[in-house]
Amino acid sequence: MQELKWGVLGTAWIAQLCVPCIQATANSTVVAVGSRDEDRAWSFADQLGIERAYGSYEAVLADSDVDAVYMPLPNSLHHEWTLRALEAGKHVLCEKPLTDTAACAQELFDAAARRGLVLVEAFMYRHHPQVAAAQRAITSGALGRVEAIYSTFFTRAGAPETNIRYRPELGGGALWDVGSYCVSVSTLLAGGAPEHVSAVASIGSTGVDVSFAGTLSFANGCVAQFACGIDADLRTDLVVIGADRTLVMRNPWLPDIPADIWHGPIPGPGFELYEGVDGVATDVAGGNPYQLQAETFVAAVRSGGERLPSAAESVLNVGVLHDLAESARRTIRAD
Repeated sequence: MQELKWGVLGTAWIAQLCVPCIQATANSTVVAVGSRDEDRAWSFADQLGIERAYGSYEAVLADSDVDAVYMPLPNSLHHEWTLRALEAGKHVLCEKPLTDTAACAQELFDAAARRGLVLVEAFMYRHHPQVAAAQRAITSGALGRVEAIYSTFFTRAGAPETNIRYRPELGGGALWDVGSYCVSVSTLLAGGAPEHVSAVASIGSTGVDVSFAGTLSFANGCVAQFACGIDADLRTDLVVIGADRTLVMRNPWLPDIPADIWHGPIPGPGFELYEGVDGVATDVAGGNPYQLQAETFVAAVRSGGERLPSAAESVLNVGVLHDLAESARRTIRAD
């Protein structure tokens, strides 16, 4: 298989996790990184053994050796630079959320399709086998009719003065960061788009939502609720309540991630199925989800393999996030 050569746009913290996983993927190598600060680009390149560093994103896209781009830029730049990368003929793995509206997301997937390119939104949790195992438990009828889904994702994003998640002009806030995982898994396990959403948010000193809670109601009778935040200790949960059994997954987003990355021990992968008070554990081996994500992307480029999430899932997810954000704004204005 021909080697896939990558360029990286930006040197964000998440790139420190993803780039080594790309480098560890068979038939895949990272050849260039770009930053608005060339010194920062070279520091990143030297740290990770990347041969070229550029003082602009444009230079990476102009590099004829680059086949694909990994994009860890701030949320507000995803649409512009994904489109520019596609126009330059590069495949794109873009950090979530892909854009801030469903229409803009669809525009990007249409642009990729016209050029025969692969575009994937980087939801690494989708690549760990525990998600597929949970889906099988639901579709097999082991839970009975799914009545409710509850999820949480809280973490500390860092200092408001320096962390981009606290900057509204860069698309910051809890919903568009950690909340996107909760929305993604809710629509995945409920089986489609919600009929109605509602939300409330707590706004911090910089103007972004530091905590957010939402409710999604589905036509099949399932109700999904989630809570998320960027100024609390790490908390990750997923509970799926069925008419017959309940599925509890204590680490839905970060399975097999080294504990020191998230400042302390976190539960391993797998879940329990409860019938009443009795639970049966299901352990799921998988590996680092960032590594699995890179492998799936390379397979999609080289052999037309599955894209996770699909284009339709990403468009849906962005649309629901947008509607939740609008609901929270209406609530804040009413107050």
